[in-house]
Amino acid sequence: MNCVLVSLNDLLIEKINVKLDDEIKNLIKIKLDDLLKSNKISNRKEIVSLLYRLKTFEFIRGDNVKKLLISSKISLNLAESHVIAIRRGHCGYNKPLKIKLPIKQTKELALLLAKTMGDGGISSDLRFHYTNKEYTLITEVIETVSKCIGETDFKIWQRRGLYEFKFPSVVGFVLALSGSPVGIKVNNSFKIPDWILNGDNEIKSYFLRGIFDDEACVNFRKYTRRILFALAKNEKYKQGLIDMLNSIKILLKEFSIDSGDIHFQEKFKNNITMRFAISRIENFKKFCELIGFTHPKKKTILERICTSYTDIHKTQKTILNLINDNNKQFTAREISDITHFNHDNVYSHLTNLAKEGKINKNYNQNLVLWSSISL
Repeated sequence: MNCVLVSLNDLLIEKINVKLDDEIKNLIKIKLDDLLKSNKISNRKEIVSLLYRLKTFEFIRGDNVKKLLISSKISLNLAESHVIAIRRGHCGYNKPLKIKLPIKQTKELALLLAKTMGDGGISSDLRFHYTNKEYTLITEVIETVSKCIGETDFKIWQRRGLYEFKFPSVVGFVLALSGSPVGIKVNNSFKIPDWILNGDNEIKSYFLRGIFDDEACVNFRKYTRRILFALAKNEKYKQGLIDMLNSIKILLKEFSIDSGDIHFQEKFKNNITMRFAISRIENFKKFCELIGFTHPKKKTILERICTSYTDIHKTQKTILNLINDNNKQFTAREISDITHFNHDNVYSHLTNLAKEGKINKNYNQNLVLWSSISL
């Protein structure tokens, strides 16, 4: 069930200006004209003033729209479908938003909230901004705003290898009503909204993908395979930081993805960074299948990690068959060259096979030789 987070009623305030379509405006005019003719009203001057605004201005202040609807006895539910656009303020960069009311709990909105907690944010003047060097993530956020909130103009630019954009403050206002943090995030203790924590798996998955795209790194080295997730806060909000990381770990667990303990990573001035890691093939595969990355590089590395693991039992069986099918002794290096398996892994399998009594382990000067039991 997609519960409503932002309705028309939330927007009918002094700081929000509303544009109504002609159909609802004409209906209001008819009802108020009839009311004025009846001589049964005590606030005639206010009604006349409101009618003037309705006939004269394209955008009407939200609190005045509310008065118009109450005076004409038109319900908010009826009026909501006739809202064309909204905006904060009157001029400058306060561009209008062709809002899609009502704003409901959706997977796309969950992704946008993740972005406000990741590489984006909502500034004190309520402008939603986002920065990333990966253009794929930039376009994803722009398209998601258009899909689940509405269309509006925005600025986008590139500098120092980074893309950045800012939406008008009305977008940030809607996101804040939906649960996004406002202001400088390292100086702000915030939580993941309950509607995400208690949402369906799609909502949780989109939120996790959105924040992991921004705040995680994927390591694939000779002895290191992991997804590392880290966040920073002012040290006085350390407990809030730990609570936030634990909430993300709980969301992962709901997809049967285990993660490591939370550890301190570094301190820079008054800010601390804490992290946790995801490891093991079963967790990588579940993350890849159920959450995934939009970030192309992180997505590719994780896919390489998932395909880099070999079946232990299959590898061991291949080594055993090679030894049993050949009436000779092998070194671990020879088996590694023949099978193209990693030398260290081959030696480990040979040792286990010898302990299980399935092959012989012999010594010839400085060489360790392996052979069939029948040899």
